[in-house]
Amino acid sequence: MKVVGVTGTNGKTTITYLLEQIFKEEGIGVLGTINYRVGDRVVPATQTTPGALEVQAFLREMARAGCHYAALEVSSHALDQCRVADVDFQVAIFTN
Repeated sequence: MKVVGVTGTNGKTTITYLLEQIFKEEGIGVLGTINYRVGDRVVPATQTTPGALEVQAFLREMARAGCHYAALEVSSHALDQCRVADVDFQVAIFTN
């Protein structure tokens, strides 16, 4: 699964929604400010980027669901708190 991380001040949600539309046919999961989506499952978000264990659990769920892509909104707090330290990102997008 290719993982895209989106960080920066503004535009994270917009970019992850655009990625979701681009890769919809190939399978994509999204973790973001509004909700977390894997297939037909939608979970209201409690944080832009959940804790490290929850991030890993959602990535596992995405892989099991056959997602070829994952788009993660990564907040500055998440970076500072190492919530995505063990995520192998293939692409990083910085908005400003």
